[in-house]
Amino acid sequence: MNQTTRFSAVSVNLPDVDQAFPLLFSDLERLQVAVLNNEDWPILNEQFTQVSLLAIKIFRREEEAMDLCRDRGAVGHKSAHQMFLRNLAGIKMKCEANGPDVALAQDLRSQVIGWLTDHHRIMNASLGRTVKDLVERSIAHHESTGAIPSSRG
Repeated sequence: MNQTTRFSAVSVNLPDVDQAFPLLFSDLERLQVAVLNNEDWPILNEQFTQVSLLAIKIFRREEEAMDLCRDRGAVGHKSAHQMFLRNLAGIKMKCEANGPDVALAQDLRSQVIGWLTDHHRIMNASLGRTVKDLVERSIAHHESTGAIPSSRG
């Protein structure tokens, strides 16, 4: 099973986030290859920026869902997002200052890509269960009050 399949198997139950997450992972892997290949700074800078903007977009949507669901893990989850962005920014600064190298590619793998994989399989899976539960409870409530027709025949 490849990484994209593993990401797709974990659902946050937010369609835009579920579609964007594998793209973020692919962009990160392309960035790591660019660092390994000693690409020129303008190319690397563009890739770092693209990854950062997509991560921020995904994280904002997740955090919005956490707030709406009153997710008990929201503080830790939001803190984890900030750590990811700090790590990515730190690697970008080192790359700009010293140029790309194998050590930075390894840092991308361990501090960013590997971390994101674990984060998604654990924290995002938990958020997905919370979102799904909230939606199911909302539907059940509205069906019980007759506000929407029952989907249970």
